Amino acid sequence: MEGSQGGGSEREKSNSSSSTTPVSAVATFWKDFKKASNEEKLVLFNSLLKGYQEEVDKLTKRAKFGENACLNIYQKLYEAPDPYPVLTSIAEDAKLSELESENRKMKVELEEFRTESTYLKNQQATIRRLEERTRQLEQQLEEKVKEIVDIKQRNMAEENQKTMEVLKEWYHVNCNLQGHFTFMVVSQC
Repeated sequence: MEGSQGGGSEREKSNSSSSTTPVSAVATFWKDFKKASNEEKLVLFNSLLKGYQEEVDKLTKRAKFGENACLNIYQKLYEAPDPYPVLTSIAEDAKLSELESENRKMKVELEEFRTESTYLKNQQATIRRLEERTRQLEQQLEEKVKEIVDIKQRNMAEENQKTMEVLKEWYHVNCNLQGHFTFMVVSQC
């Protein structure tokens, strides 16, 4: 986890450069060892073994660094909130604001028609027209209210379903990672 907090790039550079040069040095040493006589091989064997062990140690450190970096990234991603509910909520709020604004306009218009209707009682044709418009607006208002309620219920159901799916997915990922780390711990023992 050290690599994610500042010094990661220098360590990564040293890991990548140190893993290629010593391998070629060990390979060259191996070639020299194979060409040496049996007596020289006895003398060179300890140096060759030490070179291989150092390379194995470096590769082990590099693997642990990589595993820690992956785990750190996974933890950061795991802790990050899911943006979908926020985006859904924003879109829903925008739609809701639009519907509420339209609803207010319709209420104002409905009230205006009702007021006008009382002033025009003597004019039957006008009264019928205004009453019809009032019924239409009331019906539209009811439909808008139903639409708002339906949208809210659908969005809540979808959000709950998606949250359950995300939780299930994270549960399976977590189980797989626990199994992987258990396997790695057992295999290192």
